[in-house]
Amino acid sequence: MKIKKFIIKECCGSTSVAIIISSPLSKDILSLFLSKGFNTQPQFEKAGIFYVENEGLIANGAFGNNKIQLKCRGSTKDNCKNYINSFQELLEKIG
Repeated sequence: MKIKKFIIKECCGSTSVAIIISSPLSKDILSLFLSKGFNTQPQFEKAGIFYVENEGLIANGAFGNNKIQLKCRGSTKDNCKNYINSFQELLEKIG
């Protein structure tokens, strides 16, 4: 799976990361993340939204789309980079 990472500027000086993947998001990918320790909320899946979270990262996007938005929660910049890099490595292993 090919992956491109982009930094997105948001209001008030904060940023988030978007990852573009070479194939569309599917429920199969969701189940793989759940097996790797991520959590989700059933209402997102029912609404067609890919949503996974762990202790420091939230990832979301729409099923059928190839863009995943990443946002760190309550972590320092260094920890945030580690969470994002780990997420990207997991995507590469899945692909």
